[in-house]
This record gives sequence, C-alpha cells and structure tokens, in this order.
Amino acid sequence: MVMWKIENLQIFDMLSILKYLLSGSEYMLNEEKIKLMTKTSIYEKKRNKDITIAEKYFKTDYITYSMIKTAVAVTIGYMVSLLIFVIWRAEELVKLISKADYFEVVKRIIIMYVIVLAIYMLISFAIYTLKYDRAKRYLKVYSSRLKKIEKIDDEELSMTGRLGGTVNNDEYTGI
Repeated sequence: MVMWKIENLQIFDMLSILKYLLSGSEYMLNEEKIKLMTKTSIYEKKRNKDITIAEKYFKTDYITYSMIKTAVAVTIGYMVSLLIFVIWRAEELVKLISKADYFEVVKRIIIMYVIVLAIYMLISFAIYTLKYDRAKRYLKVYSSRLKKIEKIDDEELSMTGRLGGTVNNDEYTGI
C-alpha cells in the first residue's frame, strides 16, 4: 500500500474519497487495486462494443442474426444494381425485347443472385465467427480483471472490516 494524494487517482472510488475528505488525515489507498481498476475501465471503454456482443448473444444467435442482415443487404444491393443496369442499358434492352427468352433471362438473373449471395454469406460467416470469438476473448479478459478487483475487495473487507483503506475516523457516518 502506498500513500496517494487525491490528484493522482484515475478512477474515483467515491467512498474512499469521501473518507479521505472527511477524515482530515492521510488515507491509505490500495495502489494495486487503483491500477487494476484504471486498466479495467480503459479496457472496458475501448472494447465495450465487443464485450457487449459476447455478453448479449450466444455464438450461433449472433452469427445467424449477422448473416440475415448480410442477406438482406446483399438482396437490396443486387436489386439496386440490377435496376441501374437496366436503366443504363435500356436502349439495348428495348431492341432485344422481342427476341428475348424471358424464362432464360429470369433464370440467369436468379442464378447470378444465388452465386453472389452464396459468396457474401460465406464471407459473412467467416468474418462474424472471428468477430464473435474475439469478443469472447475480450470478455474473458474483462471478467478476469473484475474478479481480481472483487478478490482485492474481499481481502480488504476481511482485513479491515470495510472497503477502501485502513483509517476509520469518520465521526459523521461511522464508516
């Protein structure tokens, strides 16, 4: 344990600060706990989106949901691309309209759609599987840090009977 002045704190343990201010004396803070809480807070802020994915979804649910979004986006993109192609080549298509085999044209459009969709779905599956696995690793790191903080809290509580330090001279709250 090291004496810390209030300016050096990165993460504020409100109870510790309250005790420090009300006690009027030097207050011992657990440097290891403060560093770990700071690292955990920074990690959480940086990886919050990934951690939330791993907390909120099971792997199969997340991948399925993401692949459905991909399928919808590919379908919309394919339809827009087809529309742009028809508008761009409208003059040529009007000339060929009498000679065209409509069944064959629709068949080719559907086959191309299925091929494009399959390619995007395979890529989507790979990307979202890797993304979920990475999020799960981030969640494990985050959880282990929280468990370390909880262990330090339990040790402080068993040693002193309270959290946050070793001074107990708060006459107003009795903390």
